[in-house]
Amino acid sequence: MGSKKAPYFCNRPVTIANPDITRAIIVVHGGDRNASEYFDSILNTMPGEWRRKTIVLAPHFQEKDDARRDEVYWEGDWSRGGEKKDVSSFAVVDALVAQLRGGAFPNLKWVVITGHSAGGQFVQRYAAFTDVDLLSVPNAAFVKFVPSNPSSYVYLNEYRFDESQKAWVIPRGKKNKDYHDFKYGLDELEDYAGSRGPTWAQTHLPKRWVEVLAGTADIVADSGFDDSRPAMWQGNSRYERALLFDAFMDRFYTPNRFDVTSVPNVGHDHRAIYASAQAKRALYFPD
Repeated sequence: MGSKKAPYFCNRPVTIANPDITRAIIVVHGGDRNASEYFDSILNTMPGEWRRKTIVLAPHFQEKDDARRDEVYWEGDWSRGGEKKDVSSFAVVDALVAQLRGGAFPNLKWVVITGHSAGGQFVQRYAAFTDVDLLSVPNAAFVKFVPSNPSSYVYLNEYRFDESQKAWVIPRGKKNKDYHDFKYGLDELEDYAGSRGPTWAQTHLPKRWVEVLAGTADIVADSGFDDSRPAMWQGNSRYERALLFDAFMDRFYTPNRFDVTSVPNVGHDHRAIYASAQAKRALYFPD
């Protein structure tokens, strides 16, 4: 990435030809930046029949103290596509997809991009702003986005659901003046997202295949829960926020390819999510 390297885990070489590969999974870590654990979560729960034909990549958006001198690092803005040394975290995934589509895997069809918690936030926003499925390479359009239990979403217009009124409203007042700023909405876009603009997200996100995995027990305001005012306008728990964003898409952006799959009795736990039958169906659907 420019003059620096961006590290990632991978279960097989990306530059050696392998006609057996038909599926790629890119998994994005959470706020702890524990890429190796997410990489293991995917590999340890992969159905046996998929092991020979699946390549798994897990980018590491590392902190400065973890980076070697020749590696790029991020300082907290990676989950929204932020830049460090002019390298956007979204551009790293663009580059990984380009590598996958570069010819080493002639039978690769679907690229599935998933992530949990902060990684889920990354994937939902990446789905709104990338152009990776529009490029003129074979099978470019076959991309699926699978966010899991994100703490917030990028909304495509100013409306939010008001529980007291049971209606979609535009929040008013000084306390709400920033509620639609990025990363929660499309005002004040920055970095990679700013280069695309709000119309890009409004046009392309409804067309993309996005399946949110939402743990029905992810209803606890734990230490990683976003309780800022802009986030609280999206719901009182991660599970409620998933359902409300689904309702938002159906209310304002139909038709769309956005859906929520509930994962029963699972809380904010990426291992339990990826071990679930729901996740396996979301990631390993037929080619």
